[in-house]
Amino acid sequence: MGRAVALQSRAIDDGKFDRAYMAESERPLARVRARYDDLTAQALDLFEEGEEVVAFWTAAEFYGGWFSPLEALQAQGTPRSKNKQNLRLVATSDLARAWAPARPEELSEWARVQWPWDRGNRRGPRYATNGTPGDQTRHTVVVPNSDVNADMLRPFILYLKDGASPFDAPSARETRRLDEKYTSENEAYWSMRESMLRMHR
Repeated sequence: MGRAVALQSRAIDDGKFDRAYMAESERPLARVRARYDDLTAQALDLFEEGEEVVAFWTAAEFYGGWFSPLEALQAQGTPRSKNKQNLRLVATSDLARAWAPARPEELSEWARVQWPWDRGNRRGPRYATNGTPGDQTRHTVVVPNSDVNADMLRPFILYLKDGASPFDAPSARETRRLDEKYTSENEAYWSMRESMLRMHR
């Protein structure tokens, strides 16, 4: 993942992401994306049976990290024409950026923490809840939040499960334990979610 991030960072600083955004085309990024995907595939091929969940979210982080700069520009309504000051649209040196490359630390964080909504297919990072750079952008391009990621590379081990979800549902005992432990947190989470939905109606 570190090698892929370094490759993407060079492309950003070389202005290739700027050109792709202004042209509304991935053509300026074609060669870099191919190499990035090669590194992604190499990383995903390292996972073995029993590691399906972390393999899936590793794939999601690779995918979300690639599109994060472009998604941030679009979300901010950045004009697709060159500005008069000839300023860069995205740069790795930007301290206030609203995007983030693929982050191993994101994977390690969710692997250590069991969130209140960890149930079946809802397990994994809940992007767009932390307000940190990258979370908002990943929310729009990463499943289960989005249906636009048909080109996301998937680990081979996911195909060994005969189409079944990589996320095993918790046992009845584990479900009771989680319910007892997280009842108040769950109620607060869904209450907040409902109020946010009402604000956007």
